[in-house]
Amino acid sequence: MRYLFLVMFFITSIFANMIFSASYQKDFCKVNYQKECKFSKNWDYFTIHGLWPKKQNCYGVKHFRLSRNLWDELKIYMPSNYLKKHEWMKHGRCYTNNPETYFKDMVILIKQLNNSPIKEYFNQHKFVTKQALNRVINSYCPRSARKVQMVCKKGYITELRFSINGDVESQNLCNLMQNAKPLKGGCQEGKVEK
Repeated sequence: MRYLFLVMFFITSIFANMIFSASYQKDFCKVNYQKECKFSKNWDYFTIHGLWPKKQNCYGVKHFRLSRNLWDELKIYMPSNYLKKHEWMKHGRCYTNNPETYFKDMVILIKQLNNSPIKEYFNQHKFVTKQALNRVINSYCPRSARKVQMVCKKGYITELRFSINGDVESQNLCNLMQNAKPLKGGCQEGKVEK
């Protein structure tokens, strides 16, 4: 019984509160010049910024190889090679010692976000308030609006940050948000590039 408790505690601590950060690519590129922005003029979906666990001890390989299928998906959802390397070194090694798992879990999350009413709302509006976005989030995932933070730059909403808690492979984005702690701060309104 004691062993089972320790295993459950270990599993729970691995997946303790994390931040999943997604960029609305059109807005991100409107205010940031990055190499990948040359090719993102028609992107009307969210891309991966990162998955940030709150662990302090980070281990794992520094250099990584990913399967061809995963690499192809990351070209769509995380177009910057620099960002892939940066996120792995700073956050991925805190999440797991397996790069394939880290990037695969982020692809799972971004696909769920891009198939949600949140993405549709961004595509349909030129201006978004946090209050209006909260209604969309709560209709998609009850009692979860406080788990999402908007990040703005130069008046544009460049990023959404989701507080999540749990195992990405066994729970959907809504469940992960419902099990997480609320986020504070963030901007209250911003433009959306069309």
